[in-house]
Amino acid sequence: MEAPPVDTIRLLDLTDGDREEMREFVELYLQQTSEQLAGLKAAIEERAAEKIRLLAHTGAGASATCGITSMETLLREMEMCARNKTLNDTPALLERAEIALRRVREFFEDYFEK
Repeated sequence: MEAPPVDTIRLLDLTDGDREEMREFVELYLQQTSEQLAGLKAAIEERAAEKIRLLAHTGAGASATCGITSMETLLREMEMCARNKTLNDTPALLERAEIALRRVREFFEDYFEK
């Protein structure tokens, strides 16, 4: 069985167990991360290593804070590629991040239905 893309214990700790506050955090996270992925796509097309590094770093930090482990891992890897100016893997990492974000969105849709 595949591990969940989210550490809900981390998110519950962050929101003191308040589901409404958690929902607000998640909505904000999903919105900002979608925007960051769009920015990453443009930066990757431009081969702008510093933009990629900054966007990936910001997204990885937000993911870590919110317990979105699947996204954090991918964004940290993208950040390292940009830091090392080895950008060949960044399009594939972006694609994986987009898939991971869809999984996170689906996870939360199910989570909040309960």
